[in-house]
Amino acid sequence: MFKAISRFLKTVGRLFTGRINEKTDSIAEDSHVVREEYNEVIEQKTRQVRDIRDAVAGLMAQQERKRTQAESLLNDINELEKKKVGAVAYAKKAAEGKSKEEAAQSAEYVRAMEAFKNFSSTLEEKKARLVDLENDIEAGAKQIESYKQQLINFQRDLEKIKAEKHQAVAEITMAKHQREVNEALAGIGKDDTAEQLSNLRDRVRKVGSQAKITSELAGTDVAAEEAEFLNMAEESMARNEFDSMIFGEEKTEAPAEEDKPTKQSDKLPD
Repeated sequence: MFKAISRFLKTVGRLFTGRINEKTDSIAEDSHVVREEYNEVIEQKTRQVRDIRDAVAGLMAQQERKRTQAESLLNDINELEKKKVGAVAYAKKAAEGKSKEEAAQSAEYVRAMEAFKNFSSTLEEKKARLVDLENDIEAGAKQIESYKQQLINFQRDLEKIKAEKHQAVAEITMAKHQREVNEALAGIGKDDTAEQLSNLRDRVRKVGSQAKITSELAGTDVAAEEAEFLNMAEESMARNEFDSMIFGEEKTEAPAEEDKPTKQSDKLPD
């Protein structure tokens, strides 16, 4: 029994699943649904284009900051190079007329030498930073060009999808109507136009039938009235015949003598 119930439930489930899938397919083929799905894709693609554009804009801004830093480092490097030259000139002046050992004992010479060392170390650091920064700027430029190309491709795809949307909606609408026409011609499916025409024709026939019935009813009233007249005539004739049989026919009395006109004599009196 449990197996039978299980099979029954599975069958019912498949039935509902099939109907749901059929309904889903029918809805998915609707032109309005297709249009909205294309709009969702277009909106998603638009967000992607906007995100890529924002990323490219951010990279370009970062590139500008790095270029500004590189220019600042280059100015620092040039300035440090000049300072090194100045430190050397200052040390030479402090060592004039002195031996190496004597110059090494001079405070001015030692100060110039320490400044030269400091300028040199700072210069090397800034040069290394400049090299790294220039490498970053070069890599960033390549990345920006790659993103720009992706952005162009996304924008082209977006325009193609926008054009495709109108074409797809038109195609699915035409295909659906063509299928309905073919199904109607083949005697399958449901033609809403044919059903509407059938309803219109039924209403026209109904109104015509009502008019016919009204006309017949009006004719029946006239016929009934005429039948009543005939019935009264027959009754009147029968009564007259009966009275004639009982009382006889009434004769017209002859006029009295006095009422007759006097005929004058043709003879003259004597």
